[in-house]
Amino acid sequence: MTKDYKKIIGQMVDIAKDGNLGIEIEKTQKEYEEIDNNIACIIKLIFDVLTPKSEDDIKVTEAKSIFSQYIILAYRESIKKDKTIANALLYSLIEDFPSISNSCLLEKWRTLAESILSVREIAGSKKRLELWQNYSRLFQAYNEFLNGLLNYLILCWKCHLGETVDLNIFGFSYGNKINEFEKLTNGEDGAFYLIFRIAKNQIRNAIAHGDIRFDPDSGIIYYLVGKKNKIEKQINIVDFMALTLMGSTIAQAYLVGIGTIVVMEQGSEKAINLLPDFLKNVYVFQTD
Repeated sequence: MTKDYKKIIGQMVDIAKDGNLGIEIEKTQKEYEEIDNNIACIIKLIFDVLTPKSEDDIKVTEAKSIFSQYIILAYRESIKKDKTIANALLYSLIEDFPSISNSCLLEKWRTLAESILSVREIAGSKKRLELWQNYSRLFQAYNEFLNGLLNYLILCWKCHLGETVDLNIFGFSYGNKINEFEKLTNGEDGAFYLIFRIAKNQIRNAIAHGDIRFDPDSGIIYYLVGKKNKIEKQINIVDFMALTLMGSTIAQAYLVGIGTIVVMEQGSEKAINLLPDFLKNVYVFQTD
């Protein structure tokens, strides 16, 4: 096992122990006693993320499943053309892209995870302003994480298509990255359709620039779009919360995607056999 694999595995295990899986780690190591402890922990993490906790959780879990497959798909198709690009995605949680400072996703992931926990703590609250404040922070956090992740997805898909890889993408605005990825993948009509349903640059910019307000009486969020001749748009707080919860699933799904690749490439045969079949199938599928 290489140094880089050990590092990404160690970081994922730390995340699992710090999160709601902490009490399950010892149990996991007994359950999978014939498997490397760290690999077993990643497998446990994968199943925990992809197992609905209730009927209300089914749609959210489906979104996590889809997002995780995007990570595996981007890696699988780019590794055939450029291992440097593919490995940059694999290690994006712990390392900057070569020669691109501050491109590592760990801090953005942690901010997103902290925002998710904050929203969980106010679950069931009837205070609309409190809900708005916490959900708007979570909305910003998942869009910032997606902004960073798009750099890697765009480069991977350019490799897949045989297009020239341009590292200037790291300097693009969020909106331009969304547009670039849409051109490469056919947007909502393509394989990565769910990304375009949660990537909301206009609302994200409105929050960042203070061009947004919430009316707790009507439950309507008003936000301005544009630079000079600004247009006011609106979204219901319930719809905003649903969108935000869906977008935030990318945090755990990203770990599932990375974790699956790690287990497929570093796990024993027994460990690989324990992975969900649909994830293994995405990893091994051949298009050539």
